[in-house]
Amino acid sequence: MNLEQLRAFTAVVRLGTLTRAAEELQLSQSTLSFRIKGLEESVASRLLDRGGAEARPTQAGRVLLPYAERLLELAAEGMMRLQEAGDDPSGEVVFATSTVPAEYLLPQLLATFRKAHAQVSLVARVMDSRAATRALLDGECELAFVGAEVGDKRRLHCQAFAVDEIVPVASATATQVPDRVAAADLDQLPWIRRAVGSGTRRAVDELLGEQGATVRGQVEVSSTEAMRRCALAGLGLAFVSHAAVREDLSSGQLRLIDFPGTPLPRTFYALKLRTRTLSPAADRFWSHVCREA
Repeated sequence: MNLEQLRAFTAVVRLGTLTRAAEELQLSQSTLSFRIKGLEESVASRLLDRGGAEARPTQAGRVLLPYAERLLELAAEGMMRLQEAGDDPSGEVVFATSTVPAEYLLPQLLATFRKAHAQVSLVARVMDSRAATRALLDGECELAFVGAEVGDKRRLHCQAFAVDEIVPVASATATQVPDRVAAADLDQLPWIRRAVGSGTRRAVDELLGEQGATVRGQVEVSSTEAMRRCALAGLGLAFVSHAAVREDLSSGQLRLIDFPGTPLPRTFYALKLRTRTLSPAADRFWSHVCREA
């Protein structure tokens, strides 16, 4: 049983003849008859009595008719709702994001998206890059925005959407941190570090590893904003997103530190599962971020 067979059956009952039903459906009479026969075979019952030019429903046909009409109505309603969702999506989009996108890169994009799609609710779950990637893989969200490229390209589609730099900074009043720092000096300096799992931590660890640097006496924090505020308080040297400290550098509250290999370029990525079809709202948000960023 399929919708085309049901559509043929209900048209014949409504119009009373195969000829008029075939004309309305723009089918040949042989095609219409074939669909009716297929429906009768699928339900193992004769559905129409044919006498001359007329066709009338049998007892089985009268039983089936209201259900056939309801199925066709539901199919039409479903198609209409799908069309509406594609043209003007609504609903809720849950996404996981690391702290730099959440605090500095996505807010303006959220504003422009909501201006165009006020009926879509956006729910941000803020965590580090590793946890955001895991949340996506575990089906806890539809999208993720992270500060480290993922290795699992088989399951994840990874699209660059923003670029930034990691820069070493210190408070203008932090006299214990000189304007120029060598890798060998790091273990003698107080400094602020992101927690394990952060894309910033991974990038900085790779840089320090290349230079054979060691670190002691650190303060470890779990967010970019916490690291920025610790630096402003004079706790020491911090490797932090330039987007996060741009205004502090301009105002003179923080200063750039000359350190080998910096500024360190960094790319941020939008992630989605290859095996999951996005909801219309999430698909529209993905396109907006990747196009407008």
